[in-house]
Amino acid sequence: MTFLAKDERKTIGEVSIDATAIYNLLKELKHEEVITYATINDMLGRDVRKNISLLYTAIKMARSNDGMVFDCIRKVGYKRLNDTQIVEKTTTQPFLRIKSIVKRTSKDMNCVDTDNLSNTEVVKLNAARSLFQTVVAFSAPKAIAKVEGHSAIPLPFGKTLELFMKS
Repeated sequence: MTFLAKDERKTIGEVSIDATAIYNLLKELKHEEVITYATINDMLGRDVRKNISLLYTAIKMARSNDGMVFDCIRKVGYKRLNDTQIVEKTTTQPFLRIKSIVKRTSKDMNCVDTDNLSNTEVVKLNAARSLFQTVVAFSAPKAIAKVEGHSAIPLPFGKTLELFMKS
């Protein structure tokens, strides 16, 4: 077992030298510029993909400190997004992901033989199925368009639900 010397131990709140160095590279990027894995690897002297948490930490720092948002370009690196790209990413990707997760989970649920479950477990399963259907309905492009048509500002939860209750 290897132990770190007392001065090598970091608390959770401390950022490593490597993550800070990557963050400093990210801060220099203009909108739509790409930083490649090769560039980061050259700077670090090792493959960042084998220590991807360093890059994730740097990206989180850039978002928190500088309002910078990045998106992955597979096998290439990360691109800094402009405001239009941020809107496109944040208003489509999460909903596609939600729908995919719910569909996959629903397929698992369909494999359950309810004869083997207690009444409490059947109720829990059916409640989850009902909520999943609701989540998919609310994350559909038509649902997003419905809310877009009624809000120039984010609507409170109750007002958003009212839009769907009317139709």
